[in-house]
Amino acid sequence: MKRSLSAMVVASLLLTLIARGALAQQAATYRLAVGTGAWAEYEVVRAFNMTIYGQDIKVGDRLRYRLVGTGSGNMTTWWGELLAYVEVPMCDVELNGELVATNVLPGPFNITFPGPTGPFWPASEAFWRDCERWFNSSENWAGLTIQEYEFDVGEEAVTIVLNGKGIYIPLFFILVDELRLEMTVDKDTGVVRAFSLFMAVSVTGPGVSLGNRSSITLKLVDTNVAGALPGGAQGWLDRLLNFVMAFLRDFQPWLILASLVLAVVALALAVRSVVKLRRGLDKLIKEVEEAIARRSGL
Repeated sequence: MKRSLSAMVVASLLLTLIARGALAQQAATYRLAVGTGAWAEYEVVRAFNMTIYGQDIKVGDRLRYRLVGTGSGNMTTWWGELLAYVEVPMCDVELNGELVATNVLPGPFNITFPGPTGPFWPASEAFWRDCERWFNSSENWAGLTIQEYEFDVGEEAVTIVLNGKGIYIPLFFILVDELRLEMTVDKDTGVVRAFSLFMAVSVTGPGVSLGNRSSITLKLVDTNVAGALPGGAQGWLDRLLNFVMAFLRDFQPWLILASLVLAVVALALAVRSVVKLRRGLDKLIKEVEEAIARRSGL
């Protein structure tokens, strides 16, 4: 009887593992909608007590993320169901034009989720369906109780709102933590248009009262991904200017060298033209003098 029961338990475990393996094999893999070299620049609209890559962030700062590679992530429910695998962006990050991190998961986007985080997302219809299923399973997001939730797939953008709060009472202390996440992602390009994050934690108890909070709000202001900016804000002239400015910014050493070469070539052509003009004038003067001499001889 004991052997039979043990065999049943082992068989059940094997079946569970096989079923999970089959589900894992069937799970889709979603790749980013943009390729290496894509970049997005954000203005810091609001910031409080926020540090990224050792840099204190303040209102008015510019954060630029350039895609240099990808990593692997997944969308797994809190009860362990694998919905899909996803590429996650690895970026070089600039703060106000200064490189502060290379080939990293892009903060502050990566603080809250193990799935599709960053300024760049996949963007297929199938991805948005699975992504909504994943967010719908967020009743236990980071161990918090969800107080506000929205996942809206609109005509142009996807809006996501999550507000969770947790209260714990270990012994004589009360621990309260809260996370609020809001973002808008362009539906067709997968570029995040707006991102807002708020985090707070407090501890109270006998003779103890501690608390800390951080927040940041980012707004997309520039990108080389066509159509990512909202409402057609980026016309052909804007894209041309952005391309020129990006070229000036990214290839400045080569631009300086090319400018020097062009300057030398222009100077050489100018000198050649002056020499030709001088020779022509000398020839003309000589011909005039010879003509005057002939007339005088007559």
